[in-house]
Amino acid sequence: MQVVTRCPATAISSSRMRAAAFLLFLALVVVASSSRMCGPRLQNMVTKTCTFGQEQKPCIDTSKMKDDFLQRCCQHGCELKEIQKVCCFTDSCLAECYPGKNYKMGQVY
Repeated sequence: MQVVTRCPATAISSSRMRAAAFLLFLALVVVASSSRMCGPRLQNMVTKTCTFGQEQKPCIDTSKMKDDFLQRCCQHGCELKEIQKVCCFTDSCLAECYPGKNYKMGQVY
């Protein structure tokens, strides 16, 4: 019977690599979260943020998607929290956006 042991140096190196990759990911999120977004780039971010589960189209509260929001994101940048505010994931919104799917707010998809 062959016993395979793991070299501690490799385990540490692997752990450090994972930690470094995670820190890089966090740094990218911070940079991307406050970057200026206009036109198709902003539309793409809103679509990715406001699309429920495996659906193809976003569920947006159009009353919150006003010109001042669009201008602010384009001129000064906006964070993910701001983009999430235009999403509409209440039960009534989900029923309207995705009829017949019976999605519920807080549901894990």
